[in-house]
Amino acid sequence: MKNSFRDKNIQSKKDKDEMSLINEILETTNESGFNILDNFTKYTQLSTISRFLTRYEVYKLQLGIPGVILDIGVGRGSSLFTWAKLSEIFEPVNYTREIHGFDTFDGMSKIDNKDKNKKKKTNYEIFKPNENSFTNIKKAVTLFNINRKLSHIDKVFLYKGDVEKTIIKFEKENPHALVSLLHLDVDVYKPTKFVLKRVIKRMPKGSIILFGELSTKLYPGETRALLETLEIKKKAIKRFPFSTTMSYLVI
Repeated sequence: MKNSFRDKNIQSKKDKDEMSLINEILETTNESGFNILDNFTKYTQLSTISRFLTRYEVYKLQLGIPGVILDIGVGRGSSLFTWAKLSEIFEPVNYTREIHGFDTFDGMSKIDNKDKNKKKKTNYEIFKPNENSFTNIKKAVTLFNINRKLSHIDKVFLYKGDVEKTIIKFEKENPHALVSLLHLDVDVYKPTKFVLKRVIKRMPKGSIILFGELSTKLYPGETRALLETLEIKKKAIKRFPFSTTMSYLVI
C-alpha cells in the first residue's frame, strides 16, 4: 500500500487485500468523515487497535510518576495524540504532564551500518510522507485544544528537525522537567542511542521507556542502541501478549 508506513517484508497478501478494501470503502462511502472516525473500530486493522491498547496500558503505568512525556518519532501523530488524549481523560488538570513530540516530519536521511540487516533489506523509504504531516499535526493540536479542561495552558509541543539537535533544545527550554515516559519509535540506531543517553538521567524510578521495534529483525539498530546504553539484566523489559514489536522497560 503506497505511503502507508507498512513494510512489505512483513505484510501478507491478506494484509494488502485488507488495506485495499479499507481504502476502497473509505473512498466510496457516503458516510461522513466524523461518523467514520466516531466508529473507527468498524474499519481499522486489529494491529492498529493493539498498538492503541499497548499505549493505553503503558500510559496507566506511568500515571503516578511526575514528569513530561517525550514522543520520539511522531510520524503521522498516532502515538502523540494518544498520550495527549489519555492525559486529558485521566488527569485533565495536571498541567505539568506535557507531551513533547520530536520528528523530522520528512522521513529518514541517514542510516547507520548498525541499522542494516544482512538477510533482508529494510525499506526505510516508507517513513517519508507524501503529505505535509507537520502542518497536519499542528492543525490537529489546534483541534485538540478546543475542548480541553485547561486549554489556556499548552500541553502539546512539537520539535521539527534532527532529534540530536532538537532534544538539546528541549533540555535548554525545560531544565526543570523530569520524564515519566519516553517513547522511542525512530526505529534506527544513532538517534535512539543519543536520546537514551541524554534522557535517562531525567527519568525517576518507576518511569517507563516504550520501544517501538525492540528485538525486531528488520530494525536491529534500536536493540543495539539499548544494549550499548543500559545493562538490560538490571532492568525489567516487558511486553503485552496482544502486542508484537512494542516492548517497555521500567526504570
